[in-house]
Amino acid sequence: VCLERSLRKQWYQRRVRGRLLGKWIAESNHFIAFTGAGISTSSGIPDFRGPEGVWTLRAQGKTRKAPTVSTICAIPTASHMSLKRLIETGHLKHLVSQNTDGMHMRSGISRANLSELHGNSTLEICTVCGAEYLRDFRVRTASEVHDHKTGRFCDKCKGPLQDTIINFGESLPDKPLTKSFKEGMDADLCLSLGSSLRVTPAADIPKTVAKRGRKLVIVNLQKTPLDERASLVIRARIDDVMRIVMETLKIEIPPFILHRFIKVSISVHPEKRATCLVEGVSPDGLPASILRGVEVTFPNKRGVSLAKEPFITEEKDYEDGNVGVELSFMGNFREPPMKLNLPSPSVSKGGVTASHLVSLDFTPSVGTWEIKNIETLNVENQSHVLGLEKKKKTNVEKENKKKVKKMKNKKKKNLVKKKKKKKKKKKKYSALIPLLPK
Repeated sequence: VCLERSLRKQWYQRRVRGRLLGKWIAESNHFIAFTGAGISTSSGIPDFRGPEGVWTLRAQGKTRKAPTVSTICAIPTASHMSLKRLIETGHLKHLVSQNTDGMHMRSGISRANLSELHGNSTLEICTVCGAEYLRDFRVRTASEVHDHKTGRFCDKCKGPLQDTIINFGESLPDKPLTKSFKEGMDADLCLSLGSSLRVTPAADIPKTVAKRGRKLVIVNLQKTPLDERASLVIRARIDDVMRIVMETLKIEIPPFILHRFIKVSISVHPEKRATCLVEGVSPDGLPASILRGVEVTFPNKRGVSLAKEPFITEEKDYEDGNVGVELSFMGNFREPPMKLNLPSPSVSKGGVTASHLVSLDFTPSVGTWEIKNIETLNVENQSHVLGLEKKKKTNVEKENKKKVKKMKNKKKKNLVKKKKKKKKKKKKYSALIPLLPK
């Protein structure tokens, strides 16, 4: 009887406080959210300080009994999808996350609305030009804690790539941190979900909101250092609370759908030669490694299988017709292959590139792909769209270019030296002219 009363009391408190939170969100002018590892536990990813947390079990000398899901294969929870929907409806202005699992981006939240303070396990960046690359696998390869090089290189400048994970003792990235504090200064409501609020400077963002006398709401099963400053503390599971919040706001929680964007560029040259480049692209326009392999079939030809990026192939005897492209994905969500049949430019219009941006949706619960949209752009007199020709160049051609540059530099240096010698001679002769007899 006592247990039943306790459970009823917990259910009632959770319901009342969840509805109050929903009311505050509806009334808020600048609502931000702050997430920690606790938001992903219901998807099978363990947290750190929870009852089944990594550090908790390690301190007790125990091992995790519950099944663990890889961050690459984990499906965003009801809470992830709720936050995504609140951004779409305009309620949530910005999301700050301490998580490196990439679940917020996977749920469909744009990077413009997201600050990942501790990095993303699937994102790597060029140390030279700053170009970013999104992968469908964990990018970290180094064994040492502070070694971030992945062993891959930038497609643009060939600079070394490194992961974006922030380890203890390392500085947080300036742009996301500055953006987060700015949002914290503007916020009149901050919702902390599944964070222990112990790791600074990230934890100082919700603290800033509370210090300014604005509302701070904490949803966490364990106590946090900011509980006394909070306007509302809810000791409950995050998914349960977010369902009550969305019900109060009368907003439906959308199901998780995996969005994929593929760029297929088909270039036709005047001499009946054609090239096809297939690339993965993130919703934010970043280069994305989401394909395991590609098979390209030119009209009346056999299919050509490509197993490595860049997925590019050439046909020397091209005929008019549609080009078949079969896409094989990484399979993190058991995605089946997808076949596309895309129109290509005519041979009579040599020097034209047809660039197709294909938008695909995959629903894991159903297991099928759906083509949402195909946007086609014809670019005349350009056979090198997306760097087709640059990617096609061999190492020999690159070395020859370097040699030519060196030769030109040597010639320039020699010319400069000759000019300097001539100037010196002229000065000598000009000095002797007044001394010569008339």
